[in-house]
Amino acid sequence: MERPERRFWLRLSRRYSKPLHELQQEIDSQHFSELHAFERLEPPLEVLVQLYLAQIAYILACANAKKGTRPKFDDFIFKFEPKRQVAPKELKRKFMGWAKMYNKAGGK
Repeated sequence: MERPERRFWLRLSRRYSKPLHELQQEIDSQHFSELHAFERLEPPLEVLVQLYLAQIAYILACANAKKGTRPKFDDFIFKFEPKRQVAPKELKRKFMGWAKMYNKAGGK
């Protein structure tokens, strides 16, 4: 979804638990512009919470890591990446590989 204003409307709708059409009737364009500008300056609450949780997980992982090893902080940040389309040939190749491994392991 490439339309940032539309995505922001949808985030506001989720945040305020209101249907999109109701929210758009209640918020005028000036208020929407202010909210959108603030969102670009300050990370949304969901992002801050995710970062705080990642920090806690990272600290716990560091405290329990084996000597000489250290996890990376980035490993604890959830990444919202779009799913990539798998080509049919690649999918067939993967399934054939899994089938061969299964058969070698004595699968029935």
